[in-house]
Amino acid sequence: MYSDSKTIPLVFTSALAMSAILLFWVQPMFAKMVLPMLGGAPAVWNTAMVFFQAVLLFGYAYAHYSTQFLDVRRQSALHLFLLAAAFVSLPISVAANWSPPTEGTPTLWLLALLAVSIGLPFFVLSATAPLLQKWFAHTNHRDASNPYFLYAASNFGSIVILLAYPLLLEPFLGLTEQTEAWTIVYAGFAVLMVACAYLLKRCFVADAPIRHLGSTTELRSDVGWKLRLRWVILAFIPSSLLLGVTNHITTDIASVPLFWVVPLVLFLLTFVIVFSKKPAIKHKWIVSVHAYFIVAFVFILYVPLLSVRISLLLHLGMFFVTAMLCHGELAKHRPTASHLTEFYLWMSFGGVIGGAFNALLAPVIFHSNLEYPIAIVMACAIRPTRGVKRNGEWKLDIALPLLVGMVVLALLVVPDVSSWITEHQAVSVVVASVIGMVVFGFSPRPLRFALGIAVLLTAMNSLVEQQRVALLAERNFFGIHTVKQDDSGRFFALQHGTTIHGAQSVDPKKWRDPLTYFTREGPAGQVFETLHTDPKSLSVGIVGLGAGAMACYRRPHDELTFYEIDAAILSVARDTRYFHYLEQCAPDSQTILGDARLSLARDPQRKFDLLVIDAFSSDSIPVHLMTREAIELYFKRLENDGLLMLHISNRYMDLEPVLANLSQHLKLAGRIQRFFPVKMDADADPAVAAAAALKQSNQFRYASTWVLLARDEAALGSLATDDRWSRLATSPSTGLWTDDYSNIVRVMLWKTKVTSD
Repeated sequence: MYSDSKTIPLVFTSALAMSAILLFWVQPMFAKMVLPMLGGAPAVWNTAMVFFQAVLLFGYAYAHYSTQFLDVRRQSALHLFLLAAAFVSLPISVAANWSPPTEGTPTLWLLALLAVSIGLPFFVLSATAPLLQKWFAHTNHRDASNPYFLYAASNFGSIVILLAYPLLLEPFLGLTEQTEAWTIVYAGFAVLMVACAYLLKRCFVADAPIRHLGSTTELRSDVGWKLRLRWVILAFIPSSLLLGVTNHITTDIASVPLFWVVPLVLFLLTFVIVFSKKPAIKHKWIVSVHAYFIVAFVFILYVPLLSVRISLLLHLGMFFVTAMLCHGELAKHRPTASHLTEFYLWMSFGGVIGGAFNALLAPVIFHSNLEYPIAIVMACAIRPTRGVKRNGEWKLDIALPLLVGMVVLALLVVPDVSSWITEHQAVSVVVASVIGMVVFGFSPRPLRFALGIAVLLTAMNSLVEQQRVALLAERNFFGIHTVKQDDSGRFFALQHGTTIHGAQSVDPKKWRDPLTYFTREGPAGQVFETLHTDPKSLSVGIVGLGAGAMACYRRPHDELTFYEIDAAILSVARDTRYFHYLEQCAPDSQTILGDARLSLARDPQRKFDLLVIDAFSSDSIPVHLMTREAIELYFKRLENDGLLMLHISNRYMDLEPVLANLSQHLKLAGRIQRFFPVKMDADADPAVAAAAALKQSNQFRYASTWVLLARDEAALGSLATDDRWSRLATSPSTGLWTDDYSNIVRVMLWKTKVTSD
């Protein structure tokens, strides 16, 4: 007899949502704990990601195989035992007496630390989603034969914590307080799990009957390897696409802090929708609009001067529709409850290899963000057919896109034709439109459409790249670094996404002139000019190499040491085809590769007269370089009258209050300068001022913001009374940043600030 009790789904739904909250909460929390120990190298987060994904997969495997070999009631007892055993690891903390290795890679050490510190609770939580659905399927509830709606609740919980962590938890709770709160929530979750096990025992049904659910939600009982492979592919594509679109948006469009949350929320939202009892967006609607959306996306994407907002909406819209398509197909091909845990196991496996492909393999084998269009093409290839047989005409499925590709290739490689198309924007639009319409005609056949989209992507990208060729491209786990020549042909610029990390004139007479944020008339030049009034040799440490511009402030008898975390940056700075700062000004300078904070901590004998921290301008700031503990370390490496100079220019964050609060807490003397290369009167014509600023920008002379700290006012010397430098303004609402607490949201600039000097 079926039960219509609302208690059963309410308890199970609450437990699932709470497990998802705990699972998503512990990942950034623990990663933040180990950051000061291991630094900001990508290997740290990649290793943590591999651990979390692997344990999630193991959790799903445990859920599947334990329910295969044990009666579900006995399995529930086993899981409650593991749930209770995990309390031994609480509250979450870095395991005592663990110190990172001083030599070699810390990968194995970090994996072991993660396993010892959070392995058991994370494993238990990882298995919860499939297990609770399996338990629910063995109750006598009316919906027991189709428990997948519970997965929607799990993903809703993930969305809640994903938004709450940066907005509500991190701004108000330090790591110690977070771990205590996490333990309390875990205890509440344990109570709910006991309640679920009790309801399972009280309402147990050996085998849930398979009830007719309607043709649109028929569950699969015939599970073969072809279907399993389809599950893997359908999970792989959106997982890869999630990282691809996030990487593209945050590097090539707008590197806004925390913006990575938006694609992830959309990703989880698609699960909530497709696994709901009554999806708000029907799968057939997505299938109908997907082809239109993809062709329009590829075409409009390359429109010149496309605004940032429209570009963001295009990418996010395309990602949402494509993820809905893939996850909708997963929901459409989900099996009966008897195969539920296996379904989630294969789905998890597909998600893991999709993430690993982007995070670990792509940076090694691709020089550009090629994994992003590959995922788009793959999504087109798995589109469901509507009234068209997949077999038959396969030769045409390959031949027709190849024919289009040959035509496109001819248009691109014939010099006169390609130049004419490139020079005439209207012709470019017409050519792209014709190709787009032809490719859209391929949409009823998935393979033909996928190959056609690949041709269209290649064609549009080639047309654009002819107008903006990168002279050099270096890719590693930090991202893609390019060297380009400006439109005037007078400068080479080092760029990472939308951020310029250095530039130099092509004129040999100007090779010793620092540009961008480091000009001689700017704050950096002013500090060095003041220090150079003393003829004694200086020991200078610089965190962040860029193109090496600051090397040209070194005098012959000064000692200069760079700290750079990215080996690709060092390679580019030493490439004399483009940059000559190091060659001309400091060929014998030392560059220490690795996280600067760790490198400084390992060298207690080193003392500097000036330590420059230039690591915050790339809009995704390394927080661990800006905490109380970090500032204390910097001053341990400074002479008694030494200066600490921090470059905090940033499009999205105002870091002055952070340093002001730290300066006040540590009883330091501090100054700030917001430098503008163009000095205009207050009543100057805004158009004239804008034109003057643009001219300076085109000459790679940028506005910048710098903070200067010293142990006392006397150490600041003449800069203490220099009216170009002003005192720091504290902000109690920002709080004191420590290794335990930081608040990115509080310092973000939520609207455009217009400042004048």
